Amino acid sequence: MVKSTLKPFFLLSAASLAALALITIVVGGSFPLSIWLLEHHMPLTEDFWQWVTLLGDGLIAIPVILLSLWRYQGKDAMADVRMWSGFALAAIMPQIIKALFASMQRPWAVMEGLPDIAGLTTAMARTFPSGHTTIAFFMCGMLAFHWAKRPYAQWLLACLAMLIGLSRMMLFMHWSWDVVAGGLLALLALRVSVGHQKSLIL
Repeated sequence: MVKSTLKPFFLLSAASLAALALITIVVGGSFPLSIWLLEHHMPLTEDFWQWVTLLGDGLIAIPVILLSLWRYQGKDAMADVRMWSGFALAAIMPQIIKALFASMQRPWAVMEGLPDIAGLTTAMARTFPSGHTTIAFFMCGMLAFHWAKRPYAQWLLACLAMLIGLSRMMLFMHWSWDVVAGGLLALLALRVSVGHQKSLIL
């Protein structure tokens, strides 16, 4: 039996978030990066990105997370507490931070010439951090911990989480720093949930 571990998921997730942060710094910040995405926007991909971003919506992601937490129930009382504490952190912390930085505006509020994306409900404020990204990374981390024991499966889940985060940028709903912060919050929440396991995380 393959031992439960999240090392592959954590490694690739942290590397992808670091790469996005580095790209943002190199190009001069989130705004220039979003301008570059706008200049290279392809209308044919809009439906794809909307389907991807839907996976980070609470209506889909939270039931998946709750199923994962339910599967772990009864293993150990303290482990149960940690699991639910991590979920609370992933669900609540982004909203608290958004409230603290409520005046921070989203790309739709400050960028000109954004495409008219059919079916997309836009938002103007409360951009930092990306809640979709936090939930996406936490959901994929839970799936990796409970069901994806093989490294390649965890790599695929890490890629899916990052793809959901990128979809928020591609739809101009968030800046790159929002996505980086959301992903890091999720990794912290996962650390709270399952970090007590031996040899689980670096």
